[in-house]
Amino acid sequence: MAIDNIDILRKDGFYITANIRGLNFTNPDGSLPTLEQQLGIIFIARHPCEVMWVSEIHTNSGSGTLRLENTGSNVLVSGFNLGSANNTTVTKQRINLQNRVLKEGEYLKLASTGSLTDIQNLNVTIYLKNSERGDYR
Repeated sequence: MAIDNIDILRKDGFYITANIRGLNFTNPDGSLPTLEQQLGIIFIARHPCEVMWVSEIHTNSGSGTLRLENTGSNVLVSGFNLGSANNTTVTKQRINLQNRVLKEGEYLKLASTGSLTDIQNLNVTIYLKNSERGDYR
C-alpha cells in the first residue's frame, strides 16, 4: 500500500475549536454583547506548531468577515464571508493560508472586518500539527 503525502501531513495533529453563540444572550450586567466583543484570543502555542486547515460554520448568516490572526498577522488569505449559506461548512487550507507557523508563546485570535451582525452559533475548527519536533515530542 502506498503512503500518500497528505496522510503524513495529517499524522499526529490536534484540533482546537471556538464556539460563539452570537447575540442571543446577555452579559452578566444585563447588556447585550456585540459579536466583536466575543471574539479574541482562542489559542496560545506551547510548542511550535503549524495551522493545516481552518473550517467555519454558522446557523444564521449575517454580514461581515471573520479573520484568523497569528499574533497580529492574518492567517487566512481572505477571511470567511459570514453572509454565506447557513449550516454550510467552509474550509480553507494550503494556498488559502499564510503566516501559519506559530512559535512558542504566539497566539491565534479571531477578529472581524466590517460590522458583524445577525450571526448565530458560529463554530470555528482549526487543525494544527506540531512542527520542529523530530519524530515525536
